[in-house]
Amino acid sequence: MDSLVTKSSIQLSRRDIRAVILFQFQLLKTIKECHENFCTAFPNNKVSAATVKRWYREFKCGNFHLEDQPRPGPPPYAVTEGIVESIEDMVIADPNVAYERIKHEIGISSGAVHTVLHQSLQLRKLCGRWIPHQLHPEQKQNRVKCCHEMLKKFNNGNSRDVSKIITGDETWIYQYDPETKQQSRQWCENGEGPPTKVRRTQYTKKQMYTIFFNTTGVKTVVPLEPVINAINLQRPGTGLRGTFLHHDNASSHTSKMTRQFIEESGLHILPYPLYSPDLAPCDFWLFPRIKKYLKGRNFSSNSELEGALREVIGDINEKEFKEAIQGWFKRMNKCIQAKGCYFEQL
Repeated sequence: MDSLVTKSSIQLSRRDIRAVILFQFQLLKTIKECHENFCTAFPNNKVSAATVKRWYREFKCGNFHLEDQPRPGPPPYAVTEGIVESIEDMVIADPNVAYERIKHEIGISSGAVHTVLHQSLQLRKLCGRWIPHQLHPEQKQNRVKCCHEMLKKFNNGNSRDVSKIITGDETWIYQYDPETKQQSRQWCENGEGPPTKVRRTQYTKKQMYTIFFNTTGVKTVVPLEPVINAINLQRPGTGLRGTFLHHDNASSHTSKMTRQFIEESGLHILPYPLYSPDLAPCDFWLFPRIKKYLKGRNFSSNSELEGALREVIGDINEKEFKEAIQGWFKRMNKCIQAKGCYFEQL
């Protein structure tokens, strides 16, 4: 019993472990035998079979050095002002420049590159984002001007007249629209491949709808005929005098028939700057929300599609419509702060 206690309490150094393995090697023990003998004699010292195998290979090559070899540390570097300036010049010249290129051209370690980029220069690398259009200076100025007009007219969104605004647009709804990557995620067993999904083909049937809504909810949902001029006849019903209409500048919206209908109805047209889906509630809120809940579903007919569309719209409560309109005015302030440029989502 005393011998077992003594044996289990022995702590070997790394050099001692290699010496024991060398002893077994000299006795012509196999790797398996060496490992088993070691574990029996020194149970308190964990040595894997892989370690034994590695040292047998070293001994066979004539390497009998049991001491740890000196390891080269990380390359010495000093983050000097000159290095910081050089890296800054590289980033300005090529905003896509990679770590490896900086590392090799400047001659410093990856850690030094990280320190300069993130601490000295306070930089971070972001992916590019899509924007609807390359805005010209005049278009940016017009976006700012329209936002100022709207904010002044409706007291930054606090006026009672906000409830008189009706906004709308047209959009295509597909009988099948595949799920997004996020929506299609599912649990899989280890080693199992990712799930698959079918792309939407160019022949997938679709239907165009015009949808108008205000702070209380959707006012009209109308499927349009293939002839785009049918849009002219599909406006909210009667009793529109004094209502503020917000829609884009599509040719069908500015046609003679549409303008005549607007004049007869007593509608007031609100400003809509060109190329501004980020300032249109249909584009930044309603349509994406509707399509999100229709993704991944397969409809056999347009009537079935319309039923699902109306069901999704019916699930949106009045509070959400009010919040969307209030968010619209927040976006106007954001656009002004961005001097007419497209801005990040709120």
